[in-house]
Amino acid sequence: MLLTIHELDIDKVAGNKLRQALVDAETPESLRQEVTEAMRSIRKAQARAQRHFTYLRNSTIAHRDADALRQYRDIIEIDGLEVTRVAADFYAGTNKFIEMMPRLLAQLGSWKGMVGQLTAQSTRKRGVR
Repeated sequence: MLLTIHELDIDKVAGNKLRQALVDAETPESLRQEVTEAMRSIRKAQARAQRHFTYLRNSTIAHRDADALRQYRDIIEIDGLEVTRVAADFYAGTNKFIEMMPRLLAQLGSWKGMVGQLTAQSTRKRGVR
């Protein structure tokens, strides 16, 4: 769980391109706010996981400390309650994002949304402001 939380690059899914598509498609502010809140929840949990568990990730999963006894001690000393809290926060944020996606896709895939995106992209390509 910690590795997934730590390594997930959510901006590949919901970064600048998605934000631009929301603007181009004239997505209602309430839906844009839901996207922002979901992303904020995910990033907050990720930051907390990175703050509390980067050492553990590096020593036991990613770079594997050569000292096996140290790795063992690190693993048995994991604060399971804190890991569970971070995971719960992370998955609550991802759940918000997943629940909002059908409405977002319906908006972006509507005629108004698609025409807005195509018009904005065409305008940007021509350099018209």
